[in-house]
Amino acid sequence: MRTATQVLNDVARGNKIYDVNEVISRIGFDVEKKPLALMEYPTEGIEPQAIVRTDTNQVLGVVSPKYRLIKHSDVMTRPLEILSKENFSVHRVGIIDNGAKVAVELRGNSIRQINSDNYFERLILVNSYDTTASFQAMFGFFRLTCSNGAGIWDGAFSGRTIHKGDNPDVMIDYEKFIKYLGNREETIEKYATVLNKLRNFSVPNKATAERVLEQLKFGPRVTTKILEQWKLKINYENTLYGLYNGITSFYSRKVEGTDAELDNGTQEQRSGQRLLKSQTETAGILEELAKMV
Repeated sequence: MRTATQVLNDVARGNKIYDVNEVISRIGFDVEKKPLALMEYPTEGIEPQAIVRTDTNQVLGVVSPKYRLIKHSDVMTRPLEILSKENFSVHRVGIIDNGAKVAVELRGNSIRQINSDNYFERLILVNSYDTTASFQAMFGFFRLTCSNGAGIWDGAFSGRTIHKGDNPDVMIDYEKFIKYLGNREETIEKYATVLNKLRNFSVPNKATAERVLEQLKFGPRVTTKILEQWKLKINYENTLYGLYNGITSFYSRKVEGTDAELDNGTQEQRSGQRLLKSQTETAGILEELAKMV
């Protein structure tokens, strides 16, 4: 018979784990800079250039001549190799806007139980060619309760660099990576403590829950969906903690997808967009609930 830990690990990891070499291959398409002629709006002294994906001839971004073009795969290879040795696995690869931006989600392979909730570490690596993001590492964790889970990322551990220099290694603050990896358990425990306080605040009925969700600025349609998740037997508890389970359950269902979907380029793009949006919104929700208690 399989143990509870084995079952939880399967759920936490999802249906597919990506090999690092597979990830590098997927995001390692060739790109090049080409002159961009602004025929209608010429600007003296400025010669913007287009970043073009060579296999599709699609323009992924417009940059200045000084922009250092460094491929997604070049800047992410070493972090992925380091993190795989630190017991992380790649769970999701988001290809956004045909490759203008990529988001790679990694999750820790071990699970910790605190106050009846199960936690495992996660982080997201992001890079873009469209100037919307420098290389970023957003560190955080994933909380799993039954079949419901949603992630939080802690901006205090976000690392950002700009595209400069000829060597991708100089772009990444590896000292910050190592510092986070040494303090991640403390970060999870602080979050778990705040979350556990939500159990002390009653949400006795639907009307109260609707008022809380209104304060969190959810619209009527999303409120209805969250309440449906809150009332599920696996999530239900008539406290703010229980309502938070409903919220995270709603978000986890927006983000997760099947292997078949993730192997399709369009779904891959949507998955990456949903993932980044969900991470940001879930972090904000926790902050607001913490203020309420």
